[in-house]
Amino acid sequence: LGAAAGTAANPVQVAIAKAGWKEQLWKTLRVLAVAFIVISAFGAVMDDRGMSSRLGAASSAVHTAESSDKRFSDVCGVDEAKAELEEIVMYLKDPGRFTRLGGKLPKGCLLMGPPGTGKTLL
Repeated sequence: LGAAAGTAANPVQVAIAKAGWKEQLWKTLRVLAVAFIVISAFGAVMDDRGMSSRLGAASSAVHTAESSDKRFSDVCGVDEAKAELEEIVMYLKDPGRFTRLGGKLPKGCLLMGPPGTGKTLL
């Protein structure tokens, strides 16, 4: 563009091309992908440095059974569930006692029941 551009004799012409919906979708997806990567990286750095707990994020503290003051004798009722959980604890403490008879550790234990029935306590 020289000195003669934008004069009455030589006006500047601007053409605006409307983007189609495919181009608009592609631009939106790119922006969302970049935002996701930036937010994920920021979260990973915060977790790595241990800053997430200071910002009110969920605590990832692990409570061990050895430090708990709750015992099976504290639980009243639900004798069948209590007995099955006691067997699982016995297996974890002494697996040789059960494996010589062909016993295997269960894949998991699902406690069901209405609120306030001691599932968390068990």
